[in-house]
Amino acid sequence: MSQRDRITTAGLLALAAACAQGPDVSTEPVTPAPSAGTPAAIQEPAPDPVETEPRAIAASFVAPPATIAPEASAAIQDDDASAAEAQDEAARPAPSGTEQAGEVTSDTTSPLVSYFNTDEYRNAVALNFIPRGETEPEFDPAEIEDMRKVFELRQKGKGERAVQLLARMHAENPTPHVAVQLAFEYQLDERLREAASLYAFAVGEYPQFLRAWQQLAAIHFQLANGASDRDAAGEEVIIEDDPVDHYAEAQRAFQQAIGLGLVNEQNYGYLGLTLLARQRYIEAETAFRSALMMSDVDKTLYKNWRQGLVQSYFKQRRYADAAAMLGTLIDETPDDPKLWLFQGNAYIGLGDAQRAAENFQIAYQLGGADAPALLTLGDIYVNDGLAEDAVDRYLAAIELDADKSSRVLRGARSLLRLSEIDALARLLAGVEQSAMDSLDRESRGEVRRLKSQVAVRRGDSATQVAILREVIDEDPMDGDALILLGEALGKGARDLRAMLAEADAAHAAAVADAAEANQPAPERTGESDAIKSLRVQVEEAYQVFETAAAIEGFEASAKLAHAKVLVSQKRFAEAVPLLKSSLEFEDKENVRRFLEGVEQAAKRAGN
Repeated sequence: MSQRDRITTAGLLALAAACAQGPDVSTEPVTPAPSAGTPAAIQEPAPDPVETEPRAIAASFVAPPATIAPEASAAIQDDDASAAEAQDEAARPAPSGTEQAGEVTSDTTSPLVSYFNTDEYRNAVALNFIPRGETEPEFDPAEIEDMRKVFELRQKGKGERAVQLLARMHAENPTPHVAVQLAFEYQLDERLREAASLYAFAVGEYPQFLRAWQQLAAIHFQLANGASDRDAAGEEVIIEDDPVDHYAEAQRAFQQAIGLGLVNEQNYGYLGLTLLARQRYIEAETAFRSALMMSDVDKTLYKNWRQGLVQSYFKQRRYADAAAMLGTLIDETPDDPKLWLFQGNAYIGLGDAQRAAENFQIAYQLGGADAPALLTLGDIYVNDGLAEDAVDRYLAAIELDADKSSRVLRGARSLLRLSEIDALARLLAGVEQSAMDSLDRESRGEVRRLKSQVAVRRGDSATQVAILREVIDEDPMDGDALILLGEALGKGARDLRAMLAEADAAHAAAVADAAEANQPAPERTGESDAIKSLRVQVEEAYQVFETAAAIEGFEASAKLAHAKVLVSQKRFAEAVPLLKSSLEFEDKENVRRFLEGVEQAAKRAGN
């Protein structure tokens, strides 16, 4: 059964009768059909442990319903199965992601789009096509007769012929009524852009055509939110239009409909969503307030408009207002974890990390904390010195979303800075086990570099060197890993100097003993294997530093690290030019002071 054939007979007869009788001179505004809605989805941010940014609530509400004339509403046949299906669809949570309010999502499975494919919507639109007084152009007698033929074909189940007749009528004598009826047929077939073009023609010919403005607003809102479009053959068309343009057209159409008298909560509410998408947050706040004044507090839409108002507060950085309104919503539905998350974000905006942590923890206990909230909670725990609790939250976050693993590495660096080595090791093991495949090459290298730092703190230099060699084998241009490897190898320089000094002292003592015994001075023995090994290791360190210094962006740090190893061997004169070169790439006060000390030591040593 085609979509147009699913319109109930009652709705069709009401429409046919209205067209046959001519326009209704009533000037009362049309009452909209209430529609189920879904709560807004929370956004997903990446706040620092110290500098946190509240996440906005994504605009993910149901699509605007069609308008229904009060006197014709009884003609709609109840379809319990269809209504239940629509309610189930509307109750599904909106998918999480990184989109901000004002950005355009493309989710054709969301209630925002799927509502337009229900029988409830199709029947409501059919009944909406009953003429209404001054906001309707008048029918001429010939037009009424042609429209009667269209409806007779529809009643006989000849929908395709009805569309063909309308298309011919529009081509031969385009009128606003014919254009709107043909647009309605196209809507049933999901030919949305063609329908929008016809509605635009109708309002161009008759600017007070309220029904055309209302449907034009709905279509542009759908297209902006990723609704599918089809061509005359029923094939899906890839929409390459800029969603921003559709939002602009939807805003204009909603405003025109309101100006022509269709003043209701749906129009104001969806106008608010459109204004949010266009980043006009003050106007969006006004629209949501207007919708709330007209809304029944017991209806789902009332909650939607309040959440839209909260989002407008977030976008205006009015976090105190957002937190206060969310407190009211939480009092009404304390088991909704998303509301706790929203309020936690508001507390982050207010700089109250402790209250934010309490909210995120409650959402976590309710089973509704998303990955961004868990990451933020982990950051707060790190700052509070609760390293093990932080690791638990970080690992829970990557279990929900492995793509957040690179974000977890920021917390790992904080753990290293705080010397929480056991907690860091557990976190890195969890990342390797659960999410290593989701990391890019740079992040995988960072995991191994952090592991090498764990080995160093645990006194396992051999493991550190082995890990760093693996990193460099995978990415020879990893300047950080090269410098760390050079530093690890260069640690033997101090031992080498000590062993050489010890060998020199032993030889001097042997020479003195021989002289005292009137014996020939002993020849100097060759270097021990340990000294040879350390010498090779230190020379490799210098080569590694030179390799790192040749990589753009690592010149200064590589030369500084090279100089430090030379200083550990008391080779002050060789270190001086390296430090001067490092300062040419990056001028740092502490490096300047270090250079002055090395120059003085070189003078004292006479080199």
